[in-house]
Amino acid sequence: MTIKWHERPNTKTMCWLGFALGFMILLRGSEIVALSIPMLWNVWNKESWVNKWRLIWDNRVQLLLGISCFMIVPMIQMLYWKYVTGQFIFFSYQNTEGFDWDGRHILKVLFSYKKSWILYTPMIILSIVGIFIMKKLARPHYLTFLVFFLAHFYLISSWAAWWQGGSFGMRYFVESYAVMCIPMGFFVRWLSHSRIWIKGITYLVLQAFFCF
Repeated sequence: MTIKWHERPNTKTMCWLGFALGFMILLRGSEIVALSIPMLWNVWNKESWVNKWRLIWDNRVQLLLGISCFMIVPMIQMLYWKYVTGQFIFFSYQNTEGFDWDGRHILKVLFSYKKSWILYTPMIILSIVGIFIMKKLARPHYLTFLVFFLAHFYLISSWAAWWQGGSFGMRYFVESYAVMCIPMGFFVRWLSHSRIWIKGITYLVLQAFFCF
């Protein structure tokens, strides 16, 4: 819907985009970083920033309607809380570990044998590399995916229970794969046009990870 609205701005698409973002954040609060996708779409330099703000200003009524649709979703949750608890605002995670914002868990989230992203989901390396390949192959969208990846990774890795409970792999990252599969596609595209020795090395590295 982000792509569709930027290609042809209209109220219907903006409203559906607002609803979609609202439900994403309601289902898992960490998905708030998904707001960066429509905000930074087609932004990569100063001129594109100016064009982006001009687009927003020219369609400001649509934007306000989209924000209204976005806010409808948490209002439904608030009405439910009021019905069940008697309060419009109710913090349902009262006994949680909280966050450690100093980055102390980053290396463990990436490489720990207890449970980590790189060791147990090595395919994600293709997506991470693909983001930087996008700087050359899809520059208008490079910043969008880079900011999303960094913000989402930092938020998830800051959770004090960094191992994310009893599960196989880092389950809190699963929702982000819908976005991260796009830079993976750019990696595959780049690799398909690379020299044979680069393809061979990439294949051997990936096989080593899977066998390991």
